[in-house]
Amino acid sequence: TGMIDVFAHIGKVVARKIGAEPVSTIGIRRYVEAHELTCPIYYDSAAARAAGHADVIAPYGMLLTMAMSEYWKPGDAPLKPGVLPPFAWSSVVPEGWEALTNKVEVEYFAALALGDVVHSEYRITGVTPKRTSIGNGEFIDFEVTFTNQHGKMIAVERTAVYRYKPFETASGAANG
Repeated sequence: TGMIDVFAHIGKVVARKIGAEPVSTIGIRRYVEAHELTCPIYYDSAAARAAGHADVIAPYGMLLTMAMSEYWKPGDAPLKPGVLPPFAWSSVVPEGWEALTNKVEVEYFAALALGDVVHSEYRITGVTPKRTSIGNGEFIDFEVTFTNQHGKMIAVERTAVYRYKPFETASGAANG
């Protein structure tokens, strides 16, 4: 996708993504193991049913992982060192600019169930020009809605990204 004019896109959807695979017991087990989570509704079907779920559920923190779309597959060229996944905000950062996320809030409405495929929709909700100690830029507010493959609302994320043109130092190198 090309670079978008953030001011012209306030209130508009700027990206749609689909998670690379459905929620599975294997994915949940690996996440639970890596984070040493002990809540039985993530690994014990009987405990999950007793808590009102059809089966085990994914930990809430797993949402952003499951929302990531595929960015490499066998047969593709190797990824360059330091490459990041294709974040939606990449389309708002011009070449020579930098960006940092300064706020992330997630409100959950439903758990991720086995078989769910996460769909996400990114909307710009506001743009505030700002000069900071690191450069001139804009705070760009995003609202991301996460649904499953049936359109059931899973969560809403509110994120602010500061994109900026770094100030040059006296030696001519950008601030780091």
